[in-house]
Amino acid sequence: RKRERLMKKYLFICTGNTCRSPMAQGIFNKMAKERGIDAAAKSAGISVSPGMLPAENAVSACKEIGVDISNHRSVMLSNDLFYEADRVVPLNTTHKIILTDAFNDGEKVTEPLGVDDPFGGNLDVYRACRDELVKKIGELLDENG
Repeated sequence: RKRERLMKKYLFICTGNTCRSPMAQGIFNKMAKERGIDAAAKSAGISVSPGMLPAENAVSACKEIGVDISNHRSVMLSNDLFYEADRVVPLNTTHKIILTDAFNDGEKVTEPLGVDDPFGGNLDVYRACRDELVKKIGELLDENG
């Protein structure tokens, strides 16, 4: 018998899991907590060198809004991670196509957040990415609360 679980699990997917998706994970968890929503996020990438630190500018941009992602280490997307999540959130259209092809589970995969990869950019590029994530994750929480 399956035990009912209340907490909704989200999984943010990007390419390398060092920039966008760890930022999304940290921002989501802070916003859900602030709003009293029983949800938690993890993140993973589809082309990952496991165990990588998050990009320094990603850490700095998040720290400015009270989100600490400094302990994050990059994780490769796995079947277990995919199937334990209630909603899988791709950061762009390419990620959505890859996820839909790989897992054939269109129900679970949301529309892409449509946030550009800040990889290699300066702090301002990461701040713009962060602000976009805050906006899009706010909308996601409004819709799925």
